[in-house]
This record gives sequence, structure tokens and C-alpha cells, in this order.
Amino acid sequence: MVDMNVDYRKRSPALTEYKSFLSTNLLSQLIHTPTRVTNTCQTTIDHILTNNTDFYQTSFTCDPGLGDHQMVGVARKRKKLKHTTSYFRGRSYRNFEELKFYLDMANIDWTFLDNYDDVNTVTELFTNTMLGVIDNHAPYKRIKCRSDQPKWVNSDFLSLIDEKNHRCNVYNRRPNQINAARRREAIEKVKQMKRYLKRTYIEDSLNNSKGDQKKLWRTIKNIWPLDSKRTTFSSINGHEDEQSMANELNLHFSTVGSKLAATFDNIPDQQLTIHLRENLPQLTEIGIDDVWKALCSLSPSKATGLDGIPA
Repeated sequence: MVDMNVDYRKRSPALTEYKSFLSTNLLSQLIHTPTRVTNTCQTTIDHILTNNTDFYQTSFTCDPGLGDHQMVGVARKRKKLKHTTSYFRGRSYRNFEELKFYLDMANIDWTFLDNYDDVNTVTELFTNTMLGVIDNHAPYKRIKCRSDQPKWVNSDFLSLIDEKNHRCNVYNRRPNQINAARRREAIEKVKQMKRYLKRTYIEDSLNNSKGDQKKLWRTIKNIWPLDSKRTTFSSINGHEDEQSMANELNLHFSTVGSKLAATFDNIPDQQLTIHLRENLPQLTEIGIDDVWKALCSLSPSKATGLDGIPA
């Protein structure tokens, strides 16, 4: 941005030489409106030069009221950054079992370290042995970073985040009561706007999904994602192998009915009969034809369960 004292709107030998200079150096002049306005003339003598006009969206002038020269400026184009997926290396605790890990660590025979006198060698062997057990229970994994912002985040919320970070940095440099109060106020504003934006986004998403069940369920899954963690058992009633634990679970669920029925011994038969007749639905007898019809309706293209029958 320069004051060239060459009127870009009036033909003159100086303008011709100036344009030749710009063309030789592959420069473009972006200001085309008057930049010096008086009672007698209007001239464009304040210029902005660039070697790439694709970076700028528009140019403008404004009167600051400080003199006869206008302020000049340009608006740059905001280039959307290409999204790149980033990863980091971290340990996976998906199948981690605390009890087995403690047992493996307790079963390590550390007496072999007594055979070495060098401290560095002992430290290296100790570290490698311990890390070997840790790697078996919590191996390293390439984990994808979640860099996408939630859909309810807008520019106002990001501005509040910047303001909160600024207030926190100021308090860390100069901790006093005034900066502490400003920091608390900024944090509370972020919390309030976050609750408001999330509530508004959920309400709008559910309202827009009315009448379309697929869209509604997709919206619900996006709002409340399912927890992918699995529950694992190290032992059940003293059994640690998978087959024995499965048998214990089968025994529990197959006898839960009889155990529940045993609690009805103190109820009079007449009262129990009346209660069952009033509340239980009518059960029909299932014959061989009904079972055959149900089996024929199963799709052979579906995945089978442990019983080998498709769902």
C-alpha cells in the first residue's frame, strides 16, 4: 500500500510509465475509486499493489475524517483448508483386564537381574521386561484423531473460546482478584452458550426428522452415539475359562424362573390364580406346523448365531 501521487483515473504520461512499470514487474493495482477528495478535485493516488489478485475478494475506501485522504483496504479471500486426517500412536485398553495384568506382573522372576553389575544394563533389562508385559495387555495402536467440530459450534462460540483462553492467560501472568473474576465470567459464558447451542441443535434436528423414522434414528445416533466398550468377565463363580463361564450363565438364566416361582409359596393359590388370569395374555399351543412355518420364513442369507440358525 503506497501513496504514489499518480492519479490512476486520469490519463497522463506519468500514468503510462507507471502502468508499464507495473506490467514489467507483474503487479496489479487494486484501488479504482477516489482516495483524495477535495472541494475542487478527486484523485486516485493511494494504491494497493499485488502480484496475485486471486487472493483478494474486493477493495474499498473509507473516510476516517482525519484529512483529505481516504483510507484504502482490501478483503482477502479465506481459503478453506483441506481436511487431512491425522493419527497418533497410543495404547489400546479395549481388552485390558486388570487382574490378569497384575498376575503376569507378579509372576515375573526378577532374580535374573542379580547376574548383572552394570546399573544401565539392569535398568534396560527391567524396563524391557516390564514393557513386554504391558504391550501384551495394552498394545500400541494407530488411533485416528477426531478433528471435526460438532455441528452446533458457530463463530460466536469460537470467539467466546478465544476470549476465555485470553482471560486465562492474563490470569496466569497476573493472578489477582480482578483477573480471576474476569476469568470465571468468561468460563461461565462459554458454558452457558455451549448448553444453549447444544439444546437448540438437538431440538431443531429432532423437529426436522419428524415423519421420517430412518432420519429420526440417524439423528438420535448422531446426537447420542452408542458406547462401543465391551464388558468382559475374568471369572464367574470361580470359573475362568470361557466354556465354564458360558455354562454358568446358561445355568443362571435357565433356573431364574424356578427361583422366582419359589417366592410365591406364601401366596394363596386362589389369589395367585386370579392374578395370573387377569394379567397374563392367552397362550396358544404351538404345533409342528407352526415350527416348520417359522423355520421356512428364516432368510438363509442372514448371518448365523452360535446355534447355526440364521437370525
